[in-house]
Amino acid sequence: MKNYIILAALGATASANALLFDDFTTGPYSVTLTSGMNTAFQAAAVPGATRTTRLSVESNPLNVGVTLTVGGGFAIADAGTLADSWVRVGYGYENNGSGGLVVDPMNLDLSALSSFQIDFLSNDLANDVKIYVGTWNGSSLDLSTATAVAPGGNNTTAFSIDLSFASFTGSASFADADIVVFEFDNAVSGDFALSKLQAVPEPMSMLALGAGVAAVIARRRKKA
Repeated sequence: MKNYIILAALGATASANALLFDDFTTGPYSVTLTSGMNTAFQAAAVPGATRTTRLSVESNPLNVGVTLTVGGGFAIADAGTLADSWVRVGYGYENNGSGGLVVDPMNLDLSALSSFQIDFLSNDLANDVKIYVGTWNGSSLDLSTATAVAPGGNNTTAFSIDLSFASFTGSASFADADIVVFEFDNAVSGDFALSKLQAVPEPMSMLALGAGVAAVIARRRKKA
């Protein structure tokens, strides 16, 4: 029984070490566009208490609706046939009163973590992913960015991608992350669904913690 308690504690510790940005269970929102851009703000249980969404339709020759839906544990972007669009989900902003973005610094210390993890429920076509981290210096943002490609062909298979903090270039401080923005640039006609955005610790630190717990278990067995 003691072994099970230790293992349960390990699982709780691993979970606590990650910083959840969004699991899309709060702050529901939906918008459909055929052209142009929509920026919206949702009060939600996220860092900074506000999620900012932006949907942009760059081309849409068939004039079909492009939809972004957030809520119920997912964020879904449905691009529609031949439509070219991108989506941003950001944290650390507030509405300036007329729909514009104003930095509302989160002052997050991410220095004990090592990467951003994006959990996809599905992604039918290759999706260019870019993450922005910004530190507010009083008058402007010091920015760092990193990019990756989320593979397509995952219509029914959930998967995750990670962007290491070491892969970022720029001048932001990860010990003082005031904004974090996740950008998804769909392939034409591409659809995707997200289930979670989070910052996670170095996997090796989790392995080291697991090894330490295993050693404790082994000692307990030897004494028994």
